[in-house]
Amino acid sequence: MAPSAPGVLALAAALLAAGCLAATPAQVGPAEAPGPGPAVPPGVYATTGDFSRVLAPGPHAILPDAVEVLKSARDGVDIRVGLVRPDVPEGTRVPVVAHLSVYLPEVREGTLRDNVWNTRSDFLVENLVPRGYAVAFVAARGSSGSGGCWDIYGEATRADLDQAVTWLASEPWSTGAVGTIGLSFDAVAQLQVAAAGNPHLRTMVLIGAEPDHYSFFVRNGTVAASTFLLNPVFNAWAATNTHFFQVRGPPRAPSPSAVCPEAAEHLGPGLATFATGGRGASGYWVERDLRPRVEASWNGSILGVHGFRDDVAHIRLVEPWYGMLATKGFDVKRVYGQWGHTHPDQTNDNPTLRWDWAEKLAHWFDLHLKDDATATRGPPVEVADQTGRWRAEEAWPPRDATPVTYYLTGGDGLASEPDPRSSLTPLATDPARALLPPAVGPAEAALETLAPECRRCAFFSTEVANATWRFAGAPLAHVTVVPTGAAGHVTARLYVVNGTDATRVSVGQMDIRFAAGGDEPSLVSPGQRLLLRMQLEPADVVVPAGARLAIGFDTSGYGTILNHYRASPAAAPVLLAHGGRDSTLTLAVFDRADEAFFDTPR
Repeated sequence: MAPSAPGVLALAAALLAAGCLAATPAQVGPAEAPGPGPAVPPGVYATTGDFSRVLAPGPHAILPDAVEVLKSARDGVDIRVGLVRPDVPEGTRVPVVAHLSVYLPEVREGTLRDNVWNTRSDFLVENLVPRGYAVAFVAARGSSGSGGCWDIYGEATRADLDQAVTWLASEPWSTGAVGTIGLSFDAVAQLQVAAAGNPHLRTMVLIGAEPDHYSFFVRNGTVAASTFLLNPVFNAWAATNTHFFQVRGPPRAPSPSAVCPEAAEHLGPGLATFATGGRGASGYWVERDLRPRVEASWNGSILGVHGFRDDVAHIRLVEPWYGMLATKGFDVKRVYGQWGHTHPDQTNDNPTLRWDWAEKLAHWFDLHLKDDATATRGPPVEVADQTGRWRAEEAWPPRDATPVTYYLTGGDGLASEPDPRSSLTPLATDPARALLPPAVGPAEAALETLAPECRRCAFFSTEVANATWRFAGAPLAHVTVVPTGAAGHVTARLYVVNGTDATRVSVGQMDIRFAAGGDEPSLVSPGQRLLLRMQLEPADVVVPAGARLAIGFDTSGYGTILNHYRASPAAAPVLLAHGGRDSTLTLAVFDRADEAFFDTPR
């Protein structure tokens, strides 16, 4: 193992000596953030309950539920819209916050305030309606009482949702200003309205969004097991308006006539992509990449909310896209915390819980739907590292971050200088699919009990840091491999190792047939060296003094059961070349003083 320490540590030591770097993290109060107003609006927050609450309830009573049934301009099927409005003087117009969803229970009177999974109806109604907002719940085509079949990401659903938003803006009680909010596919629903160029949609709150359907299933050619299954399953429940999130209302019995042709439409492209990893020539996936349409057709604002621990909609789906939108002049604010596929104020497995979320959301809607100049926008970026510390940024990754490259040594080190030794290490897979025995070196022996998901990995690690340092953005693992067959893949996992604890902070994977980049595979010649330019999941990481950074490589895939990114068909063993300049890890390194950090209500 090469004993040289990462070059960034020398830089960190120099900054520390100059008084520019705090080696020991310190908690500070809510800081005046870069941008208009503090990150956390001042006040006394409730820190218990099922969800966060605004600091002061609004003055308006909540009117009884109402349900409107629109007729789709596309084919005449029902579009169900639930409404909860404030009790305001006659003639008063109010803005609208709409939840466009495929996950609602059947939309009918008397149920619109119920809290169901990610719809969070009670959160929206109780926090926003008394403040003078109408809250609408729009059931997407083929779900929750709306007719037709849900054509996931497709034109029919897009047209219905666009029509519903226009209707909400055109009602005599509406100001014409509409904002939307939702998690997962409910974020996709918002993007579909933006892709349609709806002029009434002023702002979107996108939580755990998935703007490109292909990228949701495929990462650098490695394909999730759900690629050809997910759409038929979703359409099967949509066809009968009953599914595993519907907890109220009589279920509708399935019938042969209820089978959705949209489910079959997905099957062909899904199977083809499952086999090859490519987008293919059918146009199915191109139609379901909403990003170009949003950029070309819409000019509203985005509050982008995402968790670094989201293993359903990985943060790579929106980052660097949100950052690119900001540089193109879109009004974008980003809130990135250490939670999974959930909301910032949900308590399960969330060390960065935001009890100020409702207040922050109310300010955002006040600013963009009421044109309230006194509303607190906060900094352009609020981000929490893996230890849970929040800080404010003007951009993310930070503009002052500097690329620092580490070399995989001929042994098992990550060093600031190339190692003249060179080695070839066979990469193993999980025990059920083991192709070669794992290469066990000193680093792996120390880490295998700390990182069981990577217990057969070939590990490379830095020396123990003598000062705290940070990096952000997507780590770049450019590794040289020698395939032994015409197919194969490599998985990389990045850890911060501190004593007996190993925390995974990023992960990435590439099918070697996609080494040249792009969305279509290329032929691979056994024995020919390939440079894989792997971009790992975006992350925000601090490596404390006394800890080290380690990266492990294997071929076992990663992800949840639903979205497990697997090896290419008939994968063969892959050899990892390390030493010299064969394989590198590049990180965007930066420093922050304590003034950049802020506390959140606890």
